[in-house]
Amino acid sequence: MFSKTYYGKYVQYEILFITKQKNDSIFVPAYKVLPIEFFRVNSIMDYIYSNDNSIIKANFSKLIIETLKNKAWTNFDEIYSSVEFNNFNKMDVCICEYTFEENNDMSKNYSILYSYNIK
Repeated sequence: MFSKTYYGKYVQYEILFITKQKNDSIFVPAYKVLPIEFFRVNSIMDYIYSNDNSIIKANFSKLIIETLKNKAWTNFDEIYSSVEFNNFNKMDVCICEYTFEENNDMSKNYSILYSYNIK
């Protein structure tokens, strides 16, 4: 039932956390920055970051950072554990498109939807 190989495109939200040194920067799936079931994350991120209101985007981004800094969570059922906050100074919200080929090649393209400077 779950063993089918998928070929084609897959799109998901990811967060690029950037440090001052830049070499410690990491991509994290968005389901590691929200304490909700992983299958709900893309629709929530889409609702927030496709919105034209920059105040909503900034407030939600600030909430993500404050939650990661102060209230990390562990995994439970279909909720993944939070990413460890590591003195990041910038957060880029990205939409990532993965392409899976039949020869087992995979490519990743992304575009930044919103950037948030962490204070």
